[in-house]
Amino acid sequence: MAVADVVRSGRRALLALVAVAGLLLAACGGGGGAPETGGGASEAGSESTGPQYADEIRIGWSEGKTLDPAYFSLINDYAIAKQIYSGLVQYKMGTTEIVPDLAESWDVSPDGLTYTFHLRHGVKWQKGYGELTAQDVVQHFQRIMDPATASPFAGTLDDVASVEAPDPYTVVFHLKQPSAFFLDQVVAFREGFIANPKAVQDEGQDYGRMPVGTGPYELKEWVPGQYILLEANPDYYGGAPKTKYVRFVHIPDESARQIALQNGEIDVFWNASDPKMIQSFSNDPNYQVYQVNSTGIAVLELNPKAKPLDDVRVRQAMAYAIDYKAITDGVRGGLAVKLNTIIPVGMFGAAPDIQPVYDYDPQKAKELLREAGYPNGFQTSANVLNSGYAPDMFSVIQSNFRDVGIDMQINLVDSPTWQKTLTEANVPISVLLTTRMEPDQILSQFFYGPVCSPKGNNFPCYKGVDDLIAQARAELDDQKRADLYRQIQIKFNQDLPAIPLISNKNVDIVSKRVQGYVKGLAYDADLTHVVVERGR
Repeated sequence: MAVADVVRSGRRALLALVAVAGLLLAACGGGGGAPETGGGASEAGSESTGPQYADEIRIGWSEGKTLDPAYFSLINDYAIAKQIYSGLVQYKMGTTEIVPDLAESWDVSPDGLTYTFHLRHGVKWQKGYGELTAQDVVQHFQRIMDPATASPFAGTLDDVASVEAPDPYTVVFHLKQPSAFFLDQVVAFREGFIANPKAVQDEGQDYGRMPVGTGPYELKEWVPGQYILLEANPDYYGGAPKTKYVRFVHIPDESARQIALQNGEIDVFWNASDPKMIQSFSNDPNYQVYQVNSTGIAVLELNPKAKPLDDVRVRQAMAYAIDYKAITDGVRGGLAVKLNTIIPVGMFGAAPDIQPVYDYDPQKAKELLREAGYPNGFQTSANVLNSGYAPDMFSVIQSNFRDVGIDMQINLVDSPTWQKTLTEANVPISVLLTTRMEPDQILSQFFYGPVCSPKGNNFPCYKGVDDLIAQARAELDDQKRADLYRQIQIKFNQDLPAIPLISNKNVDIVSKRVQGYVKGLAYDADLTHVVVERGR
């Protein structure tokens, strides 16, 4: 525990002052054409009749890489994409219940092979791209599925045989086999965010920084390393948001984010991970702490091409060497639970009681290393995202590994480098930090043969449960499908292509001046009804 505390305090102390200096410029709207932070009062109030509201909500967050749904996978990007895009269907905020979005309704054929979506009329694209049509939706999904696009989400849509638009307001998907999770595959989440095909063509390689959707906000300005500014979409089918602007201010260090919130320079501290800091805000009446049991997981990815990680006994030894309680209770301060399998508790198909389960047992780890021919251990290295709790967690793992003879060098990397690590599998070890809403999204995007790196995010290039994944997708009986997922988890834990670590809780800290904030399960929030009261 001392190791994690030392890393946390040292890293944050060094970065906080530097990060705050950059924040002051960013939060004041230092880019051309951006409105000043905390602008004039909106029509929601006046000096004589009631409270006044700012025309901007400011969110402290860490910059991602791209806002192109074909490629982004960082939660940093997802938080913004949720505001810009819509999907055919969406998750009801805070739940996994699927409700209408761009499609007002949908039909499923008796054999489960045809899904017909009936689109809303009059939905407008942002930035003058005209009315949304069924053909736009078809082109979006065809782009995701096209091998030339090289989208890491293509494997999610493997069951789609074809998609067509018989008229301007009808989209029809023909499936190769029935799919129990098809609506989750086209929901407003990751690849299900529908991008304007003409804008994709117009902007080419730059589209990820010039996105066009049909959501409640549109991108106004992106100043790299400083902020992303969104402006309310007056044509949004659900009605224009109450606050005109949302400014995502780039503050990668949590200590700096804390100072910015306390100084009133931001209104929302997004994705807080330091348990002591979170507790301090919980005891302060000037702030609201929003906490949800998310489906976010952390997994230690192991590259079998890097010896000796090709030996299952070595991988098992590594799993037994990890002190999971030191991570869940120490690093995460109770904001996480141990992940016994690849499917977290609370998600359909979870089976935390399966065997083998790898609990902390350093003596067992040493025995397995001796059996594998490494009585003195070995040297290896890991690329770790230099954000949130990941560096502190890996300090604990590094110490645990050292106790059994494994010398692991840690390379702290930025978000783009980490993402590249997952797709290229160019190091022995990495960490997978991901949030998904159902098991097929985890399995088909990270542990499914067709998306073996570099084609996708299957870092260990694992193919051991491909047949079971396909069977589970096609099985419409809940009990039989749950049994298949149980088989998948048993096989996964036997082969151990990656080590499940923890499942997280998700926390945002919000100023009491903010009203109407609604937090979701997947590091997202509904900002359409948010107002920020001034003068409190």
